Amino acid sequence: MGEEDEDGDKDASEYTPYAIGSSKEFSRDDMRCRQRTHKSWLESDEERLLSYRDKMGMEWKDIFERFPDRSAGAVKLRYYTLYKKDS
Repeated sequence: MGEEDEDGDKDASEYTPYAIGSSKEFSRDDMRCRQRTHKSWLESDEERLLSYRDKMGMEWKDIFERFPDRSAGAVKLRYYTLYKKDS
């Protein structure tokens, strides 16, 4: 692995970021990100989503908190998909 120079610093020429390197110290299985899963939207969840945004005028951050099992992107995507259907 990297050797230390006279100052005690590791050799920077061998540095590769873990995300793009082939280091054994890191793998995609270790990532702290959510695993992608597809969960169907219930009609009642869709109605709540439209109501929160259109009728109550809630901010996105407040809406996201009400759907903790979904990513912010999934909530917005569903909203705009439903909004487009209604138009």
